[in-house]
Amino acid sequence: MTFLIKLPRLFLHHERDITFGANAFLLIPFLVTTGSYSLAHRSILCDFKTSGLREEYGQFASVATSIFPLSMSSNGHTAMVNFPIVKTAARQDTSSTATSTCATTADSNLSSGDVSCLTDAELAIEAERLFRDDQLLAGARLLRRVQDANLITDELRHFLELATISERIRKDLTEPTSEGWTKQGESHGNRDFTTYYKIEDGGKLKCRIESVIESSLYVPFLAVMNETELYDTWVPKWRFPFKLGISRSKKLAQRARLDQVVQLTVDLPWPMNKREIVFWGFAEEDGMANRNVGAKLQSVGEGFDNGLVPSVDRGVVRMDFEADFLFRPCPEDHSALDKTEGKYPEGESKILLTFVMYCDPKVSFVPHSFMNFCTRTAVGTVWRMILHVAEQVRAGERPVHAEVIAHKRDFYDWVEERSAYITGDYGPPPKVHS
Repeated sequence: MTFLIKLPRLFLHHERDITFGANAFLLIPFLVTTGSYSLAHRSILCDFKTSGLREEYGQFASVATSIFPLSMSSNGHTAMVNFPIVKTAARQDTSSTATSTCATTADSNLSSGDVSCLTDAELAIEAERLFRDDQLLAGARLLRRVQDANLITDELRHFLELATISERIRKDLTEPTSEGWTKQGESHGNRDFTTYYKIEDGGKLKCRIESVIESSLYVPFLAVMNETELYDTWVPKWRFPFKLGISRSKKLAQRARLDQVVQLTVDLPWPMNKREIVFWGFAEEDGMANRNVGAKLQSVGEGFDNGLVPSVDRGVVRMDFEADFLFRPCPEDHSALDKTEGKYPEGESKILLTFVMYCDPKVSFVPHSFMNFCTRTAVGTVWRMILHVAEQVRAGERPVHAEVIAHKRDFYDWVEERSAYITGDYGPPPKVHS
Protein backbone atom coordinates (compact mmCIF):
# COMPACT_ATOMS: atom_id res chain seq x y z
CA MET A 1 0.00 0.00 0.00
CA THR A 2 1.37 3.41 -0.93
CA PHE A 3 0.21 6.94 -0.62
CA LEU A 4 1.29 10.28 -1.96
CA ILE A 5 2.61 13.03 0.26
CA LYS A 6 2.74 16.56 -1.11
CA LEU A 7 5.71 18.07 0.72
CA PRO A 8 5.60 21.83 1.34
CA ARG A 9 7.96 24.00 -0.66
CA LEU A 10 9.81 25.12 2.47
CA PHE A 11 10.97 21.57 3.15
CA LEU A 12 12.60 21.02 -0.23
CA HIS A 13 13.14 24.47 -1.79
CA HIS A 14 10.38 23.60 -4.25
CA GLU A 15 7.12 21.71 -4.06
CA ARG A 16 7.16 18.12 -5.22
CA ASP A 17 5.28 14.85 -4.82
CA ILE A 18 6.93 11.80 -3.27
CA THR A 19 5.43 8.33 -2.95
CA PHE A 20 6.14 6.40 0.24
CA GLY A 21 5.10 3.02 1.60
CA ALA A 22 2.39 2.32 4.14
CA ASN A 23 4.63 3.18 7.10
CA ALA A 24 5.54 6.57 5.72
CA PHE A 25 3.66 8.34 8.49
CA LEU A 26 6.67 7.52 10.67
CA LEU A 27 8.58 10.13 8.66
CA ILE A 28 6.27 12.92 9.78
CA PRO A 29 7.97 13.58 13.16
CA PHE A 30 11.33 13.55 11.38
CA LEU A 31 10.19 16.11 8.82
CA VAL A 32 8.76 18.36 11.49
CA THR A 33 11.74 18.26 13.85
CA THR A 34 14.42 18.62 11.16
CA GLY A 35 12.83 21.32 9.03
CA SER A 36 15.44 23.90 8.11
CA TYR A 37 13.06 26.74 7.35
CA SER A 38 10.57 28.78 9.31
CA LEU A 39 7.20 27.19 8.76
CA ALA A 40 3.84 28.15 10.09
CA HIS A 41 1.27 25.35 9.95
CA ARG A 42 1.31 23.27 6.78
CA SER A 43 -0.86 20.51 5.41
CA ILE A 44 0.01 17.50 3.30
CA LEU A 45 -2.42 15.54 1.23
CA CYS A 46 -2.13 11.79 1.58
CA ASP A 47 -3.54 10.18 -1.54
CA PHE A 48 -3.89 6.43 -1.13
CA LYS A 49 -3.06 4.58 -4.34
CA THR A 50 -4.72 1.39 -3.11
CA SER A 51 -8.14 2.47 -1.96
CA GLY A 52 -9.45 -1.03 -1.30
CA LEU A 53 -7.22 -1.80 1.67
CA ARG A 54 -9.53 -0.32 4.28
CA GLU A 55 -7.93 -2.23 7.16
CA GLU A 56 -4.48 -0.79 6.49
CA TYR A 57 -6.04 2.61 5.97
CA GLY A 58 -7.66 2.35 9.38
CA GLN A 59 -4.35 1.37 10.97
CA PHE A 60 -2.72 4.39 9.37
CA ALA A 61 -5.50 6.62 10.69
CA SER A 62 -5.26 5.34 14.25
CA VAL A 63 -1.51 5.92 14.43
CA ALA A 64 -1.31 9.13 12.39
CA THR A 65 -4.04 10.87 14.34
CA SER A 66 -2.08 10.25 17.51
CA ILE A 67 0.75 12.32 16.01
CA PHE A 68 -1.04 15.15 14.19
CA PRO A 69 -4.62 16.18 13.50
CA LEU A 70 -5.82 14.26 10.48
CA SER A 71 -8.92 14.94 8.41
CA MET A 72 -9.94 11.57 6.99
CA SER A 73 -12.13 11.18 3.92
CA SER A 74 -15.19 8.96 3.97
CA ASN A 75 -14.17 7.03 0.87
CA GLY A 76 -10.96 5.45 2.15
CA HIS A 77 -8.79 7.26 -0.35
CA THR A 78 -7.34 10.48 0.97
CA ALA A 79 -6.42 12.27 4.16
CA MET A 80 -5.31 15.76 5.04
CA VAL A 81 -2.52 15.86 7.64
CA ASN A 82 -1.98 19.09 9.55
CA PHE A 83 1.52 20.16 10.65
CA PRO A 84 2.34 22.45 13.56
CA ILE A 85 4.82 25.31 13.21
CA VAL A 86 8.41 24.30 12.51
CA LYS A 87 11.34 26.22 13.94
CA THR A 88 14.27 27.29 11.81
CA ALA A 89 17.52 25.38 12.12
CA ALA A 90 19.15 28.42 13.68
CA ARG A 91 16.63 28.28 16.52
CA GLN A 92 16.41 24.53 17.10
CA ASP A 93 18.26 25.04 20.36
CA THR A 94 15.27 26.81 21.88
CA SER A 95 13.47 24.94 24.61
CA SER A 96 10.86 22.35 23.77
CA THR A 97 8.43 24.35 25.87
CA ALA A 98 8.84 27.37 23.61
CA THR A 99 8.41 25.21 20.53
CA SER A 100 5.24 23.59 21.80
CA THR A 101 3.89 26.99 22.85
CA CYS A 102 4.46 28.28 19.36
CA ALA A 103 2.93 25.27 17.65
CA THR A 104 -0.53 25.42 16.22
CA THR A 105 -2.57 22.66 14.63
CA ALA A 106 -4.12 24.42 11.66
CA ASP A 107 -3.90 27.46 9.45
CA SER A 108 -7.30 28.34 10.82
CA ASN A 109 -5.70 28.76 14.25
CA LEU A 110 -2.56 30.51 13.06
CA SER A 111 -3.93 34.01 12.90
CA SER A 112 -5.24 33.80 16.46
CA GLY A 113 -2.63 31.38 17.82
CA ASP A 114 0.57 32.14 19.68
CA VAL A 115 3.29 32.96 17.16
CA SER A 116 5.23 35.14 19.56
CA CYS A 117 8.27 32.87 19.34
CA LEU A 118 8.69 33.60 15.63
CA THR A 119 11.00 36.44 14.70
CA ASP A 120 9.90 39.26 12.43
CA ALA A 121 12.08 37.77 9.67
CA GLU A 122 10.37 34.39 10.03
CA LEU A 123 6.93 35.99 9.98
CA ALA A 124 7.80 37.93 6.82
CA ILE A 125 9.17 34.81 5.09
CA GLU A 126 6.07 32.79 5.88
CA ALA A 127 3.77 35.67 4.93
CA GLU A 128 5.48 35.91 1.53
CA ARG A 129 5.08 32.16 1.00
CA LEU A 130 1.37 32.43 1.76
CA PHE A 131 0.98 35.44 -0.55
CA ARG A 132 2.64 33.56 -3.41
CA ASP A 133 0.33 30.62 -2.74
CA ASP A 134 -2.66 32.96 -3.25
CA GLN A 135 -3.55 32.90 0.45
CA LEU A 136 -3.63 36.67 0.76
CA LEU A 137 -5.58 36.94 4.00
CA ALA A 138 -3.49 34.34 5.82
CA GLY A 139 -0.35 36.14 4.68
CA ALA A 140 -1.73 39.51 5.76
CA ARG A 141 -2.53 38.20 9.23
CA LEU A 142 1.12 37.26 9.65
CA LEU A 143 2.65 40.31 7.98
CA ARG A 144 0.68 42.67 10.21
CA ARG A 145 2.53 41.17 13.19
CA VAL A 146 5.90 42.24 11.80
CA GLN A 147 7.29 45.17 13.79
CA ASP A 148 10.45 45.79 11.74
CA ALA A 149 9.32 48.00 8.85
CA ASN A 150 12.60 47.35 7.02
CA LEU A 151 11.46 43.77 6.38
CA ILE A 152 8.32 44.86 4.54
CA THR A 153 9.31 45.25 0.89
CA ASP A 154 7.33 47.05 -1.80
CA GLU A 155 6.18 43.67 -3.09
CA LEU A 156 4.88 42.68 0.35
CA ARG A 157 3.06 46.02 0.59
CA HIS A 158 1.43 45.27 -2.77
CA PHE A 159 0.25 41.88 -1.52
CA LEU A 160 -1.07 43.58 1.61
CA GLU A 161 -3.06 46.02 -0.54
CA LEU A 162 -4.63 43.07 -2.38
CA ALA A 163 -5.46 41.47 0.96
CA THR A 164 -7.16 44.69 2.06
CA ILE A 165 -9.29 44.58 -1.11
CA SER A 166 -10.16 40.96 -0.32
CA GLU A 167 -11.21 41.88 3.21
CA ARG A 168 -13.49 44.56 1.79
CA ILE A 169 -15.04 41.98 -0.55
CA ARG A 170 -15.92 39.79 2.42
CA LYS A 171 -17.37 42.71 4.34
CA ASP A 172 -19.50 43.90 1.42
CA LEU A 173 -20.69 40.49 0.25
CA THR A 174 -21.62 39.22 3.69
CA GLU A 175 -23.75 42.23 4.57
CA PRO A 176 -27.45 41.32 4.89
CA THR A 177 -29.55 41.82 1.79
CA SER A 178 -31.77 44.01 3.96
CA GLU A 179 -29.05 46.70 3.86
CA GLY A 180 -30.45 48.74 0.97
CA TRP A 181 -30.90 45.85 -1.48
CA THR A 182 -34.21 45.37 -3.28
CA LYS A 183 -35.20 41.87 -4.37
CA GLN A 184 -35.61 41.73 -8.15
CA GLY A 185 -36.59 38.09 -8.45
CA GLU A 186 -35.81 34.52 -7.52
CA SER A 187 -35.43 31.20 -9.30
CA HIS A 188 -36.20 27.76 -7.90
CA GLY A 189 -36.29 25.59 -10.97
CA ASN A 190 -33.15 23.66 -11.75
CA ARG A 191 -31.12 26.12 -9.66
CA ASP A 192 -31.79 28.21 -6.55
CA PHE A 193 -30.72 31.83 -6.75
CA THR A 194 -32.07 35.27 -5.88
CA THR A 195 -31.29 38.57 -7.64
CA TYR A 196 -31.21 42.00 -6.03
CA TYR A 197 -30.40 45.54 -7.10
CA LYS A 198 -29.32 48.71 -5.33
CA ILE A 199 -29.16 52.32 -6.55
CA GLU A 200 -26.36 54.25 -4.87
CA ASP A 201 -25.30 57.90 -4.92
CA GLY A 202 -25.05 59.35 -8.41
CA GLY A 203 -27.48 56.78 -9.81
CA LYS A 204 -24.92 53.97 -9.62
CA LEU A 205 -26.77 50.70 -10.22
CA LYS A 206 -25.45 47.50 -8.62
CA CYS A 207 -26.76 43.97 -9.08
CA ARG A 208 -26.37 41.14 -6.58
CA ILE A 209 -26.95 37.41 -6.91
CA GLU A 210 -27.10 34.88 -4.09
CA SER A 211 -26.78 31.41 -5.63
CA VAL A 212 -26.57 27.95 -4.08
CA ILE A 213 -24.58 25.18 -5.80
CA GLU A 214 -23.53 21.69 -4.82
CA SER A 215 -19.88 21.10 -4.01
CA SER A 216 -19.20 19.08 -7.17
CA LEU A 217 -20.09 22.12 -9.30
CA TYR A 218 -17.61 24.40 -7.53
CA VAL A 219 -14.49 23.59 -9.57
CA PRO A 220 -16.34 23.46 -12.94
CA PHE A 221 -17.85 26.87 -12.14
CA LEU A 222 -14.37 28.25 -11.45
CA ALA A 223 -13.19 26.79 -14.76
CA VAL A 224 -15.97 28.53 -16.68
CA MET A 225 -15.17 31.88 -15.08
CA ASN A 226 -11.39 31.46 -15.36
CA GLU A 227 -11.33 30.69 -19.09
CA THR A 228 -12.09 34.24 -20.13
CA GLU A 229 -11.12 33.74 -23.77
CA LEU A 230 -14.06 31.34 -24.13
CA TYR A 231 -16.71 33.77 -22.90
CA ASP A 232 -17.91 34.57 -26.41
CA THR A 233 -18.60 30.85 -27.00
CA TRP A 234 -21.36 30.67 -24.40
CA VAL A 235 -22.50 34.11 -23.17
CA PRO A 236 -26.02 34.75 -24.57
CA LYS A 237 -26.43 37.28 -27.39
CA TRP A 238 -29.75 39.10 -27.76
CA ARG A 239 -31.14 40.65 -30.91
CA PHE A 240 -34.64 41.37 -29.58
CA PRO A 241 -35.99 43.45 -27.95
CA PHE A 242 -32.47 44.91 -27.58
CA LYS A 243 -29.14 44.07 -29.14
CA LEU A 244 -26.87 42.97 -26.28
CA GLY A 245 -24.01 40.52 -25.89
CA ILE A 246 -20.27 39.90 -25.91
CA SER A 247 -18.85 39.87 -29.44
CA ARG A 248 -15.19 39.37 -28.48
CA SER A 249 -13.19 38.22 -25.45
CA LYS A 250 -9.41 38.46 -25.37
CA LYS A 251 -6.94 37.81 -22.58
CA LEU A 252 -4.29 40.54 -22.60
CA ALA A 253 -2.09 38.95 -19.95
CA GLN A 254 -1.90 36.11 -17.44
CA ARG A 255 0.13 37.93 -14.80
CA ALA A 256 0.06 35.20 -12.16
CA ARG A 257 -1.69 31.94 -11.41
CA LEU A 258 -4.89 33.73 -10.33
CA ASP A 259 -4.29 37.13 -11.91
CA GLN A 260 -5.20 38.14 -15.47
CA VAL A 261 -6.20 41.13 -17.60
CA VAL A 262 -9.07 40.69 -20.07
CA GLN A 263 -10.60 42.76 -22.88
CA LEU A 264 -14.30 42.32 -23.73
CA THR A 265 -16.24 43.96 -26.56
CA VAL A 266 -19.96 44.39 -25.86
CA ASP A 267 -22.73 45.05 -28.39
CA LEU A 268 -25.41 47.53 -27.26
CA PRO A 269 -28.67 48.55 -28.96
CA TRP A 270 -28.75 51.34 -31.54
CA PRO A 271 -28.02 54.24 -31.35
CA MET A 272 -25.37 53.40 -28.73
CA ASN A 273 -21.88 52.49 -29.99
CA LYS A 274 -20.05 49.31 -29.09
CA ARG A 275 -18.76 49.23 -25.54
CA GLU A 276 -15.51 47.79 -24.28
CA ILE A 277 -14.53 46.51 -20.86
CA VAL A 278 -10.89 45.97 -19.92
CA PHE A 279 -10.70 44.45 -16.48
CA TRP A 280 -8.04 43.14 -14.16
CA GLY A 281 -9.09 40.12 -12.15
CA PHE A 282 -7.50 38.27 -9.28
CA ALA A 283 -8.64 35.59 -6.86
CA GLU A 284 -7.47 34.37 -3.48
CA GLU A 285 -8.56 31.87 -0.90
CA ASP A 286 -8.83 31.75 2.86
CA GLY A 287 -9.89 28.14 2.88
CA MET A 288 -7.87 26.75 5.76
CA ALA A 289 -8.90 29.46 8.20
CA ASN A 290 -12.42 30.42 7.14
CA ARG A 291 -13.43 28.13 4.24
CA ASN A 292 -14.02 30.91 1.72
CA VAL A 293 -12.67 32.14 -1.61
CA GLY A 294 -12.88 35.66 -2.99
CA ALA A 295 -12.34 37.18 -6.43
CA LYS A 296 -12.23 40.74 -7.76
CA LEU A 297 -12.78 42.07 -11.29
CA GLN A 298 -12.08 45.75 -11.83
CA SER A 299 -11.84 47.90 -14.96
CA VAL A 300 -8.41 49.38 -15.70
CA GLY A 301 -7.16 52.05 -18.08
CA GLU A 302 -4.24 52.58 -20.40
CA GLY A 303 -1.85 53.42 -17.57
CA PHE A 304 -2.27 50.01 -15.95
CA ASP A 305 0.80 47.76 -15.75
CA ASN A 306 3.18 49.83 -17.87
CA GLY A 307 0.97 50.23 -20.93
CA LEU A 308 -0.50 46.73 -21.05
CA VAL A 309 -3.95 48.10 -21.89
CA PRO A 310 -4.26 49.29 -25.53
CA SER A 311 -5.92 52.53 -26.53
CA VAL A 312 -9.61 52.28 -27.30
CA ASP A 313 -10.66 51.80 -30.94
CA ARG A 314 -12.43 54.57 -32.79
CA GLY A 315 -16.17 54.44 -32.33
CA VAL A 316 -15.92 52.28 -29.21
CA VAL A 317 -16.60 53.53 -25.68
CA ARG A 318 -14.74 52.02 -22.73
CA MET A 319 -16.99 51.33 -19.74
CA ASP A 320 -16.33 51.22 -16.02
CA PHE A 321 -16.91 47.78 -14.54
CA GLU A 322 -16.51 46.12 -11.18
CA ALA A 323 -17.52 42.69 -9.88
CA ASP A 324 -16.87 40.66 -6.74
CA PHE A 325 -17.30 36.95 -6.01
CA LEU A 326 -17.40 35.17 -2.66
CA PHE A 327 -17.67 31.39 -2.19
CA ARG A 328 -18.44 29.97 1.27
CA PRO A 329 -20.39 27.14 2.91
CA CYS A 330 -24.13 27.72 2.56
CA PRO A 331 -26.23 27.92 5.74
CA GLU A 332 -29.09 25.46 5.62
CA ASP A 333 -31.52 28.25 6.50
CA HIS A 334 -30.42 30.59 3.71
CA SER A 335 -33.36 32.39 2.12
CA ALA A 336 -32.47 31.12 -1.38
CA LEU A 337 -33.40 27.63 -0.13
CA ASP A 338 -36.80 28.62 1.27
CA LYS A 339 -38.62 27.37 -1.84
CA THR A 340 -36.07 24.89 -3.10
CA GLU A 341 -37.27 21.84 -4.98
CA GLY A 342 -34.53 19.79 -3.34
CA LYS A 343 -32.54 18.60 -6.35
CA TYR A 344 -29.14 18.63 -4.64
CA PRO A 345 -27.12 15.39 -4.81
CA GLU A 346 -27.32 13.40 -1.61
CA GLY A 347 -24.18 13.59 0.50
CA GLU A 348 -22.81 16.76 -1.11
CA SER A 349 -22.30 19.97 0.81
CA LYS A 350 -23.80 23.22 -0.47
CA ILE A 351 -21.82 26.33 -1.37
CA LEU A 352 -23.22 29.84 -1.28
CA LEU A 353 -21.97 31.94 -4.17
CA THR A 354 -22.47 35.69 -3.77
CA PHE A 355 -21.86 37.89 -6.81
CA VAL A 356 -22.09 41.69 -6.93
CA MET A 357 -21.62 43.67 -10.15
CA TYR A 358 -21.56 47.33 -11.16
CA CYS A 359 -21.29 48.57 -14.74
CA ASP A 360 -21.40 52.13 -16.08
CA PRO A 361 -22.28 52.10 -19.82
CA LYS A 362 -21.11 55.72 -20.17
CA VAL A 363 -24.32 57.17 -21.55
CA SER A 364 -26.11 60.32 -20.42
CA PHE A 365 -29.49 58.60 -20.41
CA VAL A 366 -30.39 54.92 -20.11
CA PRO A 367 -33.97 54.12 -21.18
CA HIS A 368 -35.94 52.69 -18.27
CA SER A 369 -37.09 49.81 -20.47
CA PHE A 370 -33.48 48.85 -21.24
CA MET A 371 -32.51 49.02 -17.55
CA ASN A 372 -35.44 46.76 -16.68
CA PHE A 373 -34.44 44.35 -19.43
CA CYS A 374 -30.90 44.15 -18.01
CA THR A 375 -31.89 43.67 -14.37
CA ARG A 376 -34.94 41.46 -14.89
CA THR A 377 -33.95 39.40 -17.92
CA ALA A 378 -30.31 39.61 -18.95
CA VAL A 379 -28.66 39.14 -15.54
CA GLY A 380 -30.74 36.09 -14.66
CA THR A 381 -30.35 34.55 -18.11
CA VAL A 382 -26.57 34.93 -18.10
CA TRP A 383 -26.37 33.46 -14.60
CA ARG A 384 -28.42 30.42 -15.59
CA MET A 385 -26.14 29.99 -18.60
CA ILE A 386 -23.00 30.11 -16.44
CA LEU A 387 -24.40 27.39 -14.20
CA HIS A 388 -25.52 25.33 -17.20
CA VAL A 389 -22.11 25.56 -18.85
CA ALA A 390 -20.50 24.55 -15.54
CA GLU A 391 -22.74 21.47 -15.50
CA GLN A 392 -21.62 20.66 -19.05
CA VAL A 393 -17.95 21.09 -18.08
CA ARG A 394 -18.49 18.75 -15.13
CA ALA A 395 -20.07 16.18 -17.44
CA GLY A 396 -17.36 16.51 -20.10
CA GLU A 397 -19.81 17.94 -22.65
CA ARG A 398 -17.84 21.09 -23.55
CA PRO A 399 -15.03 19.99 -25.91
CA VAL A 400 -13.49 23.47 -26.18
CA HIS A 401 -13.29 23.81 -22.41
CA ALA A 402 -12.00 20.25 -22.08
CA GLU A 403 -9.16 21.01 -24.47
CA VAL A 404 -8.12 24.11 -22.53
CA ILE A 405 -8.37 22.30 -19.20
CA ALA A 406 -6.19 19.47 -20.51
CA HIS A 407 -3.58 22.02 -21.54
CA LYS A 408 -3.67 23.48 -18.00
CA ARG A 409 -3.90 20.19 -16.16
CA ASP A 410 -1.37 21.15 -13.47
CA PHE A 411 -3.32 24.30 -12.67
CA TYR A 412 -6.66 22.52 -12.43
CA ASP A 413 -5.14 19.74 -10.33
CA TRP A 414 -4.08 22.47 -7.91
CA VAL A 415 -7.58 24.02 -7.96
CA GLU A 416 -9.17 20.64 -7.30
CA GLU A 417 -6.83 19.93 -4.40
CA ARG A 418 -7.49 23.31 -2.77
CA SER A 419 -11.24 22.95 -3.26
CA ALA A 420 -11.37 20.50 -0.34
CA TYR A 421 -10.98 23.37 2.09
CA ILE A 422 -14.08 25.07 0.70
CA THR A 423 -16.32 22.07 0.11
CA GLY A 424 -15.27 20.23 3.27
CA ASP A 425 -14.81 17.06 1.20
CA TYR A 426 -11.31 15.70 1.76
CA GLY A 427 -11.89 12.87 -0.64
CA PRO A 428 -10.69 13.17 -4.24
CA PRO A 429 -12.70 16.06 -5.74
CA PRO A 430 -14.55 15.44 -9.00
CA LYS A 431 -12.23 16.38 -11.85
CA VAL A 432 -13.14 18.86 -14.51
CA HIS A 433 -12.94 16.81 -17.66
CA SER A 434 -10.02 17.07 -20.04
